[in-house]
Amino acid sequence: MNRRKWLGIVLAMVLSLSSLFQGFGTPANAQGTGKEVDATITDFHIESPKGTTVTEINTNDSFHLAMDWKVKDQHAVLHEGDYFDIKLPDNMRFPPEFSKTDFDLTDSQGNVIAHAHVTPGTKNNAGGTIRVKFNKNIDNKYNVKGTIYLGALFERSKIKNNEKNTFEISVKGEKITKDIKVTKVGLPKDHVLAKWGERVNEGGHPVNKVKWYSTINHRKSDMKNCVISDEMTGNETFVKDSFVLKEVEYNEYGDVVREISTVDLNGKLNLSADNKSFTINLGNVGKKQYRLVYVTTYTPGTALKNKLNLKFDGENREFVYTFKDSTAGGTAGGELANKIKIIKVDSENEQTKLENAEFKITRISDGKEYIVKTDSKGEAITEKLVAGDYKIKEIKAPKGFKLNEDEIVVSVKDGQAVIKTIKDNPIKTKVSVDKKWIGPEASSVTMRLYADNVDTGQKVVLSKANGWKHTFDNLRQYKTDGTEIKYTIKEDVPENYVSKTEGTQQTGYTITNTNTEKIKIPVEKKWVGAKKDKITVKLVADGKETDKQITLNEASQWKGEFKDLPKYDDKDGHEIVYTVKEETIGGYLTTIAGSMKAGFTITNTITEKISISVTKAWIGKKGKSATVNLYANGKKIDSAVLSEANDWKHEFKNIEKYENGKKREFTIKEEPMANYDSTVTGDTDTGFTVTNKNTEKVKVPVEKTWVGPKQSKVT
Repeated sequence: MNRRKWLGIVLAMVLSLSSLFQGFGTPANAQGTGKEVDATITDFHIESPKGTTVTEINTNDSFHLAMDWKVKDQHAVLHEGDYFDIKLPDNMRFPPEFSKTDFDLTDSQGNVIAHAHVTPGTKNNAGGTIRVKFNKNIDNKYNVKGTIYLGALFERSKIKNNEKNTFEISVKGEKITKDIKVTKVGLPKDHVLAKWGERVNEGGHPVNKVKWYSTINHRKSDMKNCVISDEMTGNETFVKDSFVLKEVEYNEYGDVVREISTVDLNGKLNLSADNKSFTINLGNVGKKQYRLVYVTTYTPGTALKNKLNLKFDGENREFVYTFKDSTAGGTAGGELANKIKIIKVDSENEQTKLENAEFKITRISDGKEYIVKTDSKGEAITEKLVAGDYKIKEIKAPKGFKLNEDEIVVSVKDGQAVIKTIKDNPIKTKVSVDKKWIGPEASSVTMRLYADNVDTGQKVVLSKANGWKHTFDNLRQYKTDGTEIKYTIKEDVPENYVSKTEGTQQTGYTITNTNTEKIKIPVEKKWVGAKKDKITVKLVADGKETDKQITLNEASQWKGEFKDLPKYDDKDGHEIVYTVKEETIGGYLTTIAGSMKAGFTITNTITEKISISVTKAWIGKKGKSATVNLYANGKKIDSAVLSEANDWKHEFKNIEKYENGKKREFTIKEEPMANYDSTVTGDTDTGFTVTNKNTEKVKVPVEKTWVGPKQSKVT
């Protein structure tokens, strides 16, 4: 075999071995060759200013588009060069002067993990894509996720003003949308001056200049002796020959709807020698509207502040604006492979991660143990482990949760991660409630369960059917941070009741409802006979005199009312029986009629007693006796027999002076006696005298004897 043939064989063997060793020694995606990873956008929102999420924004405003992203498969291990693309909303614009085209994503220590490049859409910079490409700091990491934010404007041709607009972001065709209201509000009627700026873009890249736009005389004032001026702060200057002033026509929103002419600034513009201030003297220009545009220098990252002044007869306006170039950035991070990651969650809500759970991880091959403890994110991660089988056992549960007794066996493989979600059941408690009534029971009452004074939404309707009792069970005893929950019961208090809660969470609550229904009792006074100036009426409750009283008189029309009286006793709930009582008035008979519901009427009838005397007098022969009768209002009410035995006198005693409140008229009449005429004199006050005059008749015979001649008659 000749020398050339041997060299050919050796060279072929070397090349084959080289290729073989290269295959073993270098990962397929090493040195940035990379692959597209399956990522997703988990959320996005508009921030204005940065850090403040808004649901409504003006169509002319600039803002930040902020989004959260993650690699779908949290077990996927990433390497340098891996990437994913984000498709941006086509109704937003990302011009370089507002959106950085290149920016870094960093981890919590400030290390750059990935680089993002923005490619705006070809038409008006609307839409476009962001490519996120990872560097070597992502090697062998899994559970990769992060954030992105960048400056943006609305693509107004695709925006519906004063209504909700839908914005869409996607990765590999997987879309996420959000509705945000975009408003367009007209300028105030007195709006005369405004100014704003934007970064100058040359050759597709922002340069160190800012272009300023000014709205002048939007309200169409009659401007006489008009002067426009401005001055710069810091080290920035105005760019000479950049000034353009145009007469325009504005709509109500401040948009230019027509350019009328360009103003010749020769002799009108005066720029200072240091290029840091200028004035434009327009003179008398009437009600014209203007758009002024000019350029200044700009130092990236700084806040550029200046103030524009508009002065004319009767007006001196100043507008201050600060420009700072839009920022972009984000975060990225992951976890190293060859580790066990435990995620501790609440069994009732896996979105709730649990801190301070401790686990013992034992390598089965040699019994080596590792103790890990979950952090505030509910995660516990081991150090880098040797490949093999491991047992995971919870040894301390978070406060408020039961220890998970399960033992889990997992296999750790080189270049891969093991992620286990382990659930703990919360410790439970129960709270009972018992309903008591003072006064009549309502048909039902609603009880609500509160946790730390916040309504849990759990409620129950108590009634006779459930014995006015209930137990809320299966309640979490602790919050996820380990603090014990304080449960209380509150009721929808029925009308005319007050509620009192007694007891504790441990012993149960008793809620007593006392009826607070109020009643009123009217009282009316009536008189039979002469009225007094006033009377006092006292209230009696269940037979016991209370301290409540009212005074009735002519001014009150002899009427009154006991008000705001509890209908039911606050001790045992029985219905109180109310009556009334009048302070005693001498010389009157008092009667009370009525009821609590209808009211009471108190009638006072005058009751004075008198004595009436009678004396018998005789003219002529006395009789043996005489009977006299006492009459009241013509009705015989008494009689007496007068004789020598009672000295012909009598006194009628305890005679009612009044009848139905009216003074009675008393008279004396004697029973007739033969041969006597009776006359009565006197009155009730002085007494009566009955005089009897004898009227008995006799015959006296007469005979006439004449001595001498007789007459014919004599008298």
